[in-house]
Amino acid sequence: MPRGKGIWDLETPSVSSLRQRIPSRYSLVVAAAKRAKELREGAVPLVECASQHPISIALAEIAAGKIIVTEEAPVKEEAETAAAETSEEAEAAEAEQAEEPEKAAEAEEEEKDEEAEEQEGETEPEEQSKEEDE
Repeated sequence: MPRGKGIWDLETPSVSSLRQRIPSRYSLVVAAAKRAKELREGAVPLVECASQHPISIALAEIAAGKIIVTEEAPVKEEAETAAAETSEEAEAAEAEQAEEPEKAAEAEEEEKDEEAEEQEGETEPEEQSKEEDE
């Protein structure tokens, strides 16, 4: 039974040719999605393609070597780094909160000591002046 014209009859790049350009499947998908978005927003296609679909054009551009991925940034590592930073910040905040009551108690003690010293300093001159009067 002959197949009719459909999406599968278009000249699309093979997965193996795409993987030769960008070995990581994740990076390949991200690069194609980003380029397809650029094409939808009005970017000029870099290759001639039978399809007018932005994702097909993006894949054709990758297969032709017009799109090059320069850096692979695995999401898992970024998420782990962000989670580690968040947990470190949370631990630091907890430590500060734990130290705050201790610092507050120390500050109160220092204030009491200073007040006591001031009171002692005030009473001494009065006592001296009373002694001088006698």
